[in-house]
Amino acid sequence: APTAAIAGDRSFPTMAGDRIYDSAIIPVEALLDDEDFTPALSLYSGEANGATQRGEMGGDLLFTGVLDVVGELAVRAEFGGTDNEDMLSMPLVAENDPIAQSTLAALMAQARFALQNSPEGAAFRQVVMGLSSIQMMPMAVADLDVRFLRTTMRMTFRLRDDDFDHKTGKPTHFERLLERLPEASPNYKKLTGLLARFEPPETAPLEVPQVVPSANYSGIEEPPAP
Repeated sequence: APTAAIAGDRSFPTMAGDRIYDSAIIPVEALLDDEDFTPALSLYSGEANGATQRGEMGGDLLFTGVLDVVGELAVRAEFGGTDNEDMLSMPLVAENDPIAQSTLAALMAQARFALQNSPEGAAFRQVVMGLSSIQMMPMAVADLDVRFLRTTMRMTFRLRDDDFDHKTGKPTHFERLLERLPEASPNYKKLTGLLARFEPPETAPLEVPQVVPSANYSGIEEPPAP
């Protein structure tokens, strides 16, 4: 979640609020007690692959990256009791509820806008060169004829190759990303710690050859004989 929103300086960019999770679903403790469902987002990143050369002369390498943004309307599901220890969160089953279905569609639209257009997505756009495709994949179990109010928005994009500072040995895109992050952000502290692990390369001093003129050299070259 955006650091400024967590600090209370501005509102959250989506109706999920601070319920945004890294490679995890919403825990049951975070579900709203006084609502029929709880909007939540989860982010899963895929591997960067498919390196290709750009330009006829084989210049920079380009990579393909994948980000799965999973949005859902979560509810409690009991499996043996009424305590939180006996419950788990799961997406709401999609029935004839146009309000819930429209709410999920609005949540996914907010998430896409936040990444592509809003100030909160500036760090994402700093790393990504451009989107190649966006797929919307609803969650369903066809054999049981059940559809859940969970949608995965798979964003495929192009990434630049790593570029390193020859003097410091640090990746320059890390430093550019730090400029976009507030110092209070947990990611700022993580990136700062990672950058500290990069050390300047050890280079041998350049030896300049000494040129000693001969005793008979006057500094004026004689013209060649005809």
